[in-house]
Amino acid sequence: PKLKYPEIFSQADQGVFNYVLLKHEQNHTVKVSRQPIMVWPAEGRSVHISLEQIQRKEPAYPQIMHFAGMKQQNIALLPHADIIRFFEDLYYEKVGKEKRYIDYFNNMVSRLGIYSKSVFKGITKLS
Repeated sequence: PKLKYPEIFSQADQGVFNYVLLKHEQNHTVKVSRQPIMVWPAEGRSVHISLEQIQRKEPAYPQIMHFAGMKQQNIALLPHADIIRFFEDLYYEKVGKEKRYIDYFNNMVSRLGIYSKSVFKGITKLS
């Protein structure tokens, strides 16, 4: 499937889902209950979350830390990089270290493609 209006629904299926659900709520065909389950880690909003409690599997966090829109190329520069690395290590422990190398390689290729496109744009502007 391909989005008919990608300029409106930039987040693909999630954007379409949100629109349809809220439109149905507006038309009173469904009822939506809202619960504060997400914490966005920017601007100090997640200082109460600690890796140590997560590692001890304490049921202290009834929330999900969501990094939507935080587009750092280097994970180490994100807030709670320690927690991201913890879950990343856990993931690769389950799927195998080979997958980590494949993902790292694919990420590097992707970054090079983005970098080369930006360099090319700069060169064409100079011409």
